[in-house]
Amino acid sequence: MDRIKEWLNINGIFHYGLIRPEIIECGKEFLEPYKNSKEYSEFAEKDLSRRFNTEEILVGTKSILVVLFPYKIKSHIEYNDSYGVASFAEGLDYHKKNREILQILAEKLELESNEPKGYGIHIDNGPMVDRYM
Repeated sequence: MDRIKEWLNINGIFHYGLIRPEIIECGKEFLEPYKNSKEYSEFAEKDLSRRFNTEEILVGTKSILVVLFPYKIKSHIEYNDSYGVASFAEGLDYHKKNREILQILAEKLELESNEPKGYGIHIDNGPMVDRYM
């Protein structure tokens, strides 16, 4: 974790944690009642086992690195209409930008290891539920 912490801090990312996969299972009871309601996002994975069981996504998962990426709160663009645009939606898609950052970290960690690792990168659009991490 020290190598990860050092790299993240050097790259200006200060909110992160390493969790065991079992920790996200606590959210299953909360989410189960919403699965078939209008409140359940149309974009969310419908199969709850894929949302809470890491073995469904990456067999042998031992830990999950959770990273919070900051984004600008105030927009530098002025709009003349009443709709506006969320500041995180300006510029490069944050899914792509943050994936690139985590891909660099993953590659760096693999280069420093003599054994192959398996990993997945999800930027709030993978099947796993990220609310309970």
